[in-house]
Amino acid sequence: MRTKYQHVHNPDRDDYLSHLSFRTPNEPRQLPASPLHWWRTRRPQSFGRREVKAIREVLLGVEVNDVDWLRAVTGHPAAAIGVAVRHLHAYGMTSPVIDAVVSAVCCCALEGNHDARVVVSSALRRRKKIDPFCHELCLLWRAACF
Repeated sequence: MRTKYQHVHNPDRDDYLSHLSFRTPNEPRQLPASPLHWWRTRRPQSFGRREVKAIREVLLGVEVNDVDWLRAVTGHPAAAIGVAVRHLHAYGMTSPVIDAVVSAVCCCALEGNHDARVVVSSALRRRKKIDPFCHELCLLWRAACF
């Protein structure tokens, strides 16, 4: 006799499962990264206008104690680079604020600013000590053209 199993609706589990990206058995499953982590988890070729918009929307909700932060978030490359360099120097790679400040620079790089691309590549080079995948990303950012 066959038993029918009914799906029990569990919003927390269903929401969690809907965000998982299922890959081939040889590839690990990963939860989707926050837009503020994309600069260190995604290849530069995978970015488009929608991704820049998503990053900037998240950045608008982040407070960074820097006079140039609003200009950095809204796309001023020199301000974004200045904020990132100051915070990288002051806090190092492991501070949570680094994801926000480098994400602001990443947006400028994706919009075609060469200097911003160099800063993102430099941040990835420094981060490769923590995350080896960042070495590959560093090389891809060096060669990227937007």
